[in-house]
Amino acid sequence: MAFASGPVPLYAAAWEAIPGFSATIVIESDTLAPSTPAAGASGVWVRYTPTLSVDCSPPHGCYASWQRIYYKFGCAPRYAVVAERISMDLNGAVLKHEAPENYAASTDEAANRILNEFCSARERD
Repeated sequence: MAFASGPVPLYAAAWEAIPGFSATIVIESDTLAPSTPAAGASGVWVRYTPTLSVDCSPPHGCYASWQRIYYKFGCAPRYAVVAERISMDLNGAVLKHEAPENYAASTDEAANRILNEFCSARERD
């Protein structure tokens, strides 16, 4: 797995942009599993529901009412990256399914919550 060292071009939904305000972020703990191919990494799905729809264009006029986002993460060294994003409408129909071309470390609210929940204080040092 390669990590980008500089800014990565982002889609409208912005790979690392999940604000910690005006939204519900639920970590689906039952999806926690080892993540391949990165040795020692884990992965977990997060359900992100903003108060207002989020732009998922292209295609033109694509607005998602919620997203399911897969994070790969490690505790030592401590990192989280968005590996997949699925944008859904009010009825649960898939509007868009994305995977980044390059991985960049994520510092958004969901990434912080994942690391705080699954990485013990001992692993943070």
